[in-house]
Amino acid sequence: MLRTGLLRAGVEIRIRSPMKTYWVYIMASKSLNLYTGVPGNLQRGVLQHRKTLHQGFCAKYNINRLVYYETFGDIFAAIRREKE
Repeated sequence: MLRTGLLRAGVEIRIRSPMKTYWVYIMASKSLNLYTGVPGNLQRGVLQHRKTLHQGFCAKYNINRLVYYETFGDIFAAIRREKE
């Protein structure tokens, strides 16, 4: 989020808000193989799985269905949750 404000003499300042959203998600295949991840962008991460843009585990097992996600304001909390 970007906030703007005015300082003395009409000088505009921009302050970046430290709040960023992080996600933990679970993707699945038809045969119920699961994959968990912490993407920087949830929509882009899901699209990458659906279009099999990366070779590897997800492409091999056709993991392309979003079955669950959670949002976090702290990356470390998101990573801890992914490892549970």
